Amino acid sequence: MAWVRVRDWWRGKTAQPLRPFVEWLSRSPFLLGLQVLVLCMVWGVFDVLGLSSLFFHDVPRVTFIAGFMAAMLLGQLCFVGYLLDADEKWALAARPGKRGRVPPTLGWYLFRTGTYPLLLGVLCVPVFIRRYFAFLFGVLAALGAMLLITRGTEWLQRWSAAGWRQHRRLRRIKALLFRRRSTHILVLHVLQAWLLALFVAGYLIVAMTVALTGYPGWVSPAVVICVAMGLVGAVYGAVRFFFVERYTGTFLLMGVGVLFIGRACADVSVYDELTQPRAPAYAGTSIGPAREAGLLGDEETLEAWLAGMWESPPAGAPWRAPDEAVPEMALRCGEAGAKPRLALVATSGGGIRAAAWTAHVLSRLQGPQGVPSFHRYVRLVTGASGGMVGAGTWVAGLGPDGLPEPAILPEMMQRDSLSAAAIALLLPFGEDRGRALERVWVENTKGLLGRSFEALRPGEAAGWLPSLVYSPMLVEDGRRLLVSNLDLSPLTASEASLLTVEPGGSTRPAGPRSRLSLSGVQLFQLFPHTQSRFAVATAARMSASFPYMSPASTLPTAPSVRVVDAGYYDNYGVDLAAMWLHAHRAWIHACTSGVVLIQIRDHLGNGQRTTLPTGWEELPRGGGLTSPVEAVLRARESSMSFRNDELLSLVQDELNVDQPCFFTTATFEFSETAPLSWALTARDTAQLRYAAESPTLAAQVAAVREWLTASPGAQAHARQHGLCPGQRDELP
Repeated sequence: MAWVRVRDWWRGKTAQPLRPFVEWLSRSPFLLGLQVLVLCMVWGVFDVLGLSSLFFHDVPRVTFIAGFMAAMLLGQLCFVGYLLDADEKWALAARPGKRGRVPPTLGWYLFRTGTYPLLLGVLCVPVFIRRYFAFLFGVLAALGAMLLITRGTEWLQRWSAAGWRQHRRLRRIKALLFRRRSTHILVLHVLQAWLLALFVAGYLIVAMTVALTGYPGWVSPAVVICVAMGLVGAVYGAVRFFFVERYTGTFLLMGVGVLFIGRACADVSVYDELTQPRAPAYAGTSIGPAREAGLLGDEETLEAWLAGMWESPPAGAPWRAPDEAVPEMALRCGEAGAKPRLALVATSGGGIRAAAWTAHVLSRLQGPQGVPSFHRYVRLVTGASGGMVGAGTWVAGLGPDGLPEPAILPEMMQRDSLSAAAIALLLPFGEDRGRALERVWVENTKGLLGRSFEALRPGEAAGWLPSLVYSPMLVEDGRRLLVSNLDLSPLTASEASLLTVEPGGSTRPAGPRSRLSLSGVQLFQLFPHTQSRFAVATAARMSASFPYMSPASTLPTAPSVRVVDAGYYDNYGVDLAAMWLHAHRAWIHACTSGVVLIQIRDHLGNGQRTTLPTGWEELPRGGGLTSPVEAVLRARESSMSFRNDELLSLVQDELNVDQPCFFTTATFEFSETAPLSWALTARDTAQLRYAAESPTLAAQVAAVREWLTASPGAQAHARQHGLCPGQRDELP
């Protein structure tokens, strides 16, 4: 009997609970895959890209529309499945309440089989976990709309069947398009064609609006994602219906996929603001002298920084009393006594969480409970990706007296940047994702990141403004591209004494040292005097071009070269900071009383690197196959950190010869999870704020303040006890 029931169910003679899922799995797997993809996005499977935040937005209206569109997309895909299944034998079979050779209604296919309610139930589970009930109301509104649509389709079926001879246009359509594949629901196929045309028209209208006017806030990325997936599902359904032969339909579908993916992943930005009448050659010895490119001398800016610290010291500075005369320039270095202390900032990559965390830390250091005039101590800011977005905003917003409102900096960084990039990714024409990111960063920071490097130059030359150093990597040769107002030529080449000249290498120079390699080039040496046209936002995006949400960019050189995320070379900025300290070690020893490297990073704590891990799992089967990929991914993170720690150890040995605490480092780490993309949820924002307001961070800020403002007596007392001023062995 059991076998008879299974056979009758398979032939469609009994009730058909969840039968569409079986048909999609066996006959239309791509359709089922699209539905699973929608559910995965809403459930947060791709939260590393921040996609769920596009559906669960902090604005209820946006969340409501996202829920409505997600549920309507599932309904549209079910409708496509109905059009494919309605003429199958199991669907036409006679069963209780239905006579044979008559297709089932759309309402039966969606609701009586339980298919659509089950999909909506699964879709709504995250609502009760995240408590975004506007999404639930959007789903309920879509459910009502689908009920009305099913009623309308039933009326259309009755209307077309009642007077078939009178419907000339339907008969012409059948004769023209449905000769090879007949159907019992011709009128619903025509309805689907009209819906497809409306979807395409709406999609193109939105694309043209965005292309002509920029990204308007009323266009939700969730809406565009759902419309695009609906178009893909409709095209798949048409191909699957009209081309029963498997390979023909597959090739057509692959063609559509190639066109869409080509648009999505091939929008490489070209920096037109760097274009010159004659493209500079990227080859041989084509790079001109740094001084002719309008770059500031690194040594001159250090001298200007020192002069400013002596002539107008920050509040609480111990090296000069208010009524004390300013020493002559020749007496500021080399003499024993109190001297200014120097700070460098190195911030890690990590998308919006790194940008927001960097903003939180810098605003705390700059704020009322931080270091008075903290920015005056900082000479160099390096890093990668999102961290340099936050650091660039901090530097661009500084005035001689600091930030007018330090607390607003984290708020700027926590604003949504993913929506504009997602819109640009999914629309067929208009600005590319990179330019969309730049534009929204400028808007979110109230124009701060729109400032040019030329606008920052006077503050750097005067010594009170820290110098930004962006360091994206060139794809073609793996070198770094340094983007800064400073002339950092000494950091781009490595030299040593060679006993024998390398075959095929350069000839031996006149001096004792030979060049080992040229590890980087300076952007403004390749494109002299373009600082006034090059915005900080452009450099930040150039340094944050990690696929695929922010694309690679191209420099207009001959031949052109591609620029990608700085994190490919060093995701923490420590390498460049250590090289700068090594290059200026003699000056730093003579003219300062110490230097601190402030590391701001959002993962990979020191505890993970100082001890071996425990609880390793045994090598899984197939481990030999996955080992190369695992090694590459691990090397990008762990190997960089180990090398940076080794560099800091070498700098420590160089600078701490006479004083054990002349050079030190302070690490501000965000250890919670947050998306690596460009959008944060309210929960992510709350986690960042909680970490920024924690006693741990307050103690770290106090330690930096005590170290930078330590008097000679406090420094001597700390040395007697084998400590650094402000040192804390334990944090609250």
